[in-house]
Amino acid sequence: MNRRNFIKATVATTATGVFPLLSLNKNALAASPNFTDYKAIVILNLDGGNDAMNTFIPTNPIPYGTYAAHRGRLTIAQTNLYNDEAYQVDNGYFRGNTPNGSPNINQPYYAVSLDRSTANSPRTDREATYRKGSYHTGSGLGINSMMPEMAGLYAKGKLSLISNVGPLVKPTTKIDISNGTAELPIFLFAHNHQSRAVETAQADVLGTTGWAGRLADAWDPINAPIGLNISYVNVNKTLIGAKTWPLAMSLGTPKSYANGRVEGEQIEDLLFRFADNTTHSNPFVNYYNKINKITANLSTTLASAWENAPDFSGFSAKNSYGENLFTIPNPLLTLGLDSNFRLANVLFEQLETTAKMIKLGANDLSYSRQIFYVRAGNYDSHSNQMKQHSSNLRSLSLALSDFYKSLEEMGVDDKVLVISVSEFGRTLQNNGDGTDHGWGGHSFMLTGDTTFNGGQVLGRVITDLNLEGVNNYKSRGRTIPTTSIEQMLAPALRWFGVNDELMTTVLPNLNNFKTTLDDNLETAFLQNVFQTTTPNL
Repeated sequence: MNRRNFIKATVATTATGVFPLLSLNKNALAASPNFTDYKAIVILNLDGGNDAMNTFIPTNPIPYGTYAAHRGRLTIAQTNLYNDEAYQVDNGYFRGNTPNGSPNINQPYYAVSLDRSTANSPRTDREATYRKGSYHTGSGLGINSMMPEMAGLYAKGKLSLISNVGPLVKPTTKIDISNGTAELPIFLFAHNHQSRAVETAQADVLGTTGWAGRLADAWDPINAPIGLNISYVNVNKTLIGAKTWPLAMSLGTPKSYANGRVEGEQIEDLLFRFADNTTHSNPFVNYYNKINKITANLSTTLASAWENAPDFSGFSAKNSYGENLFTIPNPLLTLGLDSNFRLANVLFEQLETTAKMIKLGANDLSYSRQIFYVRAGNYDSHSNQMKQHSSNLRSLSLALSDFYKSLEEMGVDDKVLVISVSEFGRTLQNNGDGTDHGWGGHSFMLTGDTTFNGGQVLGRVITDLNLEGVNNYKSRGRTIPTTSIEQMLAPALRWFGVNDELMTTVLPNLNNFKTTLDDNLETAFLQNVFQTTTPNL
């Protein structure tokens, strides 16, 4: 991306609604911490409610038997693919099969025949691979066969799974729910409200600020003038504070607007024309023009920095198909991603741009802390789940692998932590062709930090999956979370440099999860995420 295209891409809609602008806060009132190192958190939202049960599959005999009994045709086989030569993870990619089904140990390829001339259609092949089995962790969960790259990262100790996470107000049991003493999240099972609960880390109120936004408020004006938080898809509530606003960077090209076409090469000229017109008799127009001046100046700063952004085509690291990082491989299209090509493409673009900004933030711009928000959509799998979810998991694994390889080659993999979130899991019981809104689901974390306990399943792996069992809300297999969003975020924020006093501002309900009221705050944290939780302050 060249300088002019970068300026065209760094735009977002403001409250004025007339012209897309960079959204940033100018109320720099508090002192930032004096960090001497760089760290970044990347929030990866699997938007729509990811089917965690088919992403990270129960593998122990008793829970697997219950899982298989209720999943029907969506059941993932119990086969451990780490023991299957055709599926072995090898240096970040895996060995697949030739079209006739025989193992091919020399060429990375997809694990099931993709030859359209065979009796099996591409759809059947993709679904067969989706159900083939999983990479067993040894801790009760397995990683879906569509995700060999993530299985490789797990085996290398870079990725850990977080079992049964979800929005909670306080620890909740089936008995609490049955006797009416449970304080449940507001509007449980609704997309918008549970998304808000994850974004705000406040399941008991309709919060207006996000956890990262509250952190930005406290650390303002860190990374002036762009601030702490950056989004590449929209102004997500996670990043909105009471006095701060995220930098929203669009990956697309601005469209034409009324009263004149504003597009192409005119974008940069128009921004600077606004910048030169900051005095007007109408105070609203004057304010609007001043905001555009801020936008123009910030665009110039970022565009100048972008000249030094890394070019991944020159990296020695390649993707799972031997191509340059962040290339969408042709086999993806054969696997049915053609119908969702733009969705997959956007995830690759977001992670590629995030990787470049991390390198610039850590080096050229000398920032100390950054939080990035990226979104992978289309996870609401009420129907056609095998085609939709298999494509989602394949693109997720490839894009995440490329992202980590890019960080590794740039030497910043130990400075970046990826955390996955989703508003809820899905029902254990299928609805015939998909699954419906559930509650608890599995997440993951990824980093090259040597203090990270990678290659682990963290949190409680439940063994009773019975629809009427102690771990399920009422019926249909809506699992009651055993780890809250706050508990998962807390050790990540401690790694990021957040102390106890600030932690309870960023995560207001975290105290609810302490072992006792008198206990140290860290008893509320998800345990064993890092070897040390001492903040680097």
